[in-house]
Order: sequence, then C-alpha cells, then structure tokens
Amino acid sequence: AMLPDLAFTIEREQLIRFCGAADDYGNLHWDDLYMQRQGFGGVIVHGWLSCSVLMRVATDWEPLAGATFGDFTVRYLRPNYPGPALYRGRVKGGGQNDAGRTVDLELWAEDSEGRRLADIAVRATLPSSNG
Repeated sequence: AMLPDLAFTIEREQLIRFCGAADDYGNLHWDDLYMQRQGFGGVIVHGWLSCSVLMRVATDWEPLAGATFGDFTVRYLRPNYPGPALYRGRVKGGGQNDAGRTVDLELWAEDSEGRRLADIAVRATLPSSNG
C-alpha cells in the first residue's frame, strides 16, 4: 500500500535555522559560492533535515498514529538542494513482535525531475492493545 505523498519545500531560511539547531555551520549548507567552486549547483540540505521531512510521510499517516519507529537505515543518493521535493512511501510488509504489530516501510524523496534523493527503510511498531 502506498502512503499519502507529502509535497514539501525546504526554504533557505529553514536551512539556516537547521544549521543553528544542529550546531552544524558547514559551508555546504549556507555558502553558494563555496559549493559552486566544489562543483555543486549551490548549497545542499542537511541530511538529517531531509530525513526528518521524509519521516513525516510515516508519522502523518493515520494508521501509524502512536507508533514508535526503529530499525531504520538511510541512504543519501544525490544532493538535495533547497526547493520543492516530493516525499513518498509504501508498506513493504509487516508482522508481530513482543511490543506489538510491526509495519515495514520504504520511504523516499524525489526531486522535481523524479530522481530519488534519499531513501529510508524503517520499522514502525504499533503498541499491542493488551494494555
């Protein structure tokens, strides 16, 4: 099953605010000229900022309300530049463990040309109703 898409734009202001929140002031996140000299199209979004927006696809999906998330891997496939992107996901499988019902998810971000920027494999665990 596909999860609802999230169209989201990471603005330059968010990028600068995230520098402060993460205490990560690397030139790659705020200095366009520096990044152009390195062969990039400009500054790139922090990986963890991309990851947090991508996880919203799972946390905003109503069937996973109250779930905890773990056992995840993240792959960054190409630079994510500030601007619009599409964040998507699907259910890959599920099961049961001592903590409750599990749902395995594949999440990914696409740029405006449909190229994958990053992907996440994550397990959501819904608490058992045995109180």
